[in-house]
Amino acid sequence: GLTLLAPCHVNQRVVLRHAGLAVTGRTTATGALFTTLPALDKAGEVEVLFADGKTASAAIAVPELAAMRRFAVQWQDKDAFQLHAFEDGATYGQAGHIFVDATHQPAAGIPAKGGFLTLLGDPETEAPLLAQVFTFAENAGTKTRLSIEAAVTDTSCDRELLGETLNSVAGRTEITELTLAMPACDAIGDYLVLNNPAPDMNIAAAN
Repeated sequence: GLTLLAPCHVNQRVVLRHAGLAVTGRTTATGALFTTLPALDKAGEVEVLFADGKTASAAIAVPELAAMRRFAVQWQDKDAFQLHAFEDGATYGQAGHIFVDATHQPAAGIPAKGGFLTLLGDPETEAPLLAQVFTFAENAGTKTRLSIEAAVTDTSCDRELLGETLNSVAGRTEITELTLAMPACDAIGDYLVLNNPAPDMNIAAAN
């Protein structure tokens, strides 16, 4: 959980940084910001970057990460990616399909059943930095398949989409650049699918 109190920075875009993750938020009319970030490393340090270049930081150790795994994809503005997780052989639309419209976020005080997706970043800020973070199920018997998708739209067609993936295993995070060459604009409505983005990357086209 993160609480920012910055009365000299009201209604401002800020960037939250943690273990290679960078997402935007906006302070309130009193300079406050309340949010949560999925921890990606054991040090648990978070830095806030203000528009004038000033920073603030805090840290809290997260030893629980020794038994956890998370995978994230991050991007800027219109270079939009979607992270999909399929648990125990699920396919699109089934109970084990976890994505932006079915995040499976656990309720407060109730242990999570299976993995869940966290959506980060305020899309209403200027030049928004956005991310999706998947937390794997703690049950070692749950088999999970990941994919990253990018829709071919009038703002993404015929250009390269740029982003990064972050693979956090036992509190150590590996960051990898992500580049997708999108097809021509006559393919609007299709998707590019990046299968198994954690161990290796295989691209397939889908209608």
